[in-house]
Amino acid sequence: MTKPATVRRSPSLADRLRAFRYQPDEDVSFLSALPPPTHGQMPLAPVDAELREYLSFELEEATYAVPLGAVLEILRARLLVEIPRAQAPLLGVLDLRGTVTPVYDLGLGLGLREHIRKVAGPPEECDPVPKEARILVARTAAGPAGMWVDRVRDVVRVAAASIQPVPPGAGAVVGRATAGDKALLLLELERVLR
Repeated sequence: MTKPATVRRSPSLADRLRAFRYQPDEDVSFLSALPPPTHGQMPLAPVDAELREYLSFELEEATYAVPLGAVLEILRARLLVEIPRAQAPLLGVLDLRGTVTPVYDLGLGLGLREHIRKVAGPPEECDPVPKEARILVARTAAGPAGMWVDRVRDVVRVAAASIQPVPPGAGAVVGRATAGDKALLLLELERVLR
C-alpha cells in the first residue's frame, strides 16, 4: 500500500502569506497615539442623516479620505517590481495573490510632491520604505490598483449633508468634511489616475 503524497506549500506562497499577516516586530506604536473614542467629543448626527464611511489617511501633512467601499485592502508598503519606462505617478507593480497590481504614488498624482519615490527596482537603488507607509488597494474602473500613502488613520463617518463641495478644477478632491477636529479632503481616486 502506498502512502498518499503529501501536499507541500511552496516557499513563495509562505512568503506571500507572511507579508499579509501581523509580525511581532512590526511597528504599531502609532495605534497607541490614536485618541480613545469619547461620546461627548463629537456631536451625534441626526437619526435621519445619511452617513457615509471613509477611510482617512495622511499624505504630506494633510489628511485625505476615500469612500470605504472603494478600498479592497490595506497592505504594508514594500519594494515593488519596476516597470521600465513607466509614466509617473506609476511606481511599479506588486503580486497580489497572483494578480499583477499597479501601485501609484498618490502624493505625486495629487501634485503634493515634485519627484516620484524610488521604491521599485534593485533594493540597493531604492529609497528606504517608511514603517508607517501603506498601500491602499482600491477598486477602480481598470481593476484593482494600489495607492502609496504615508500613514493610514482610521474609518470615519461623515453626514452627507455636512460635505462641502469644492470649486471646479480642484482635480481629484471632490469635497471637504470634518471628522472630530480633523479636516478631511475627500478624493475620487479615478481622477488621480487619469
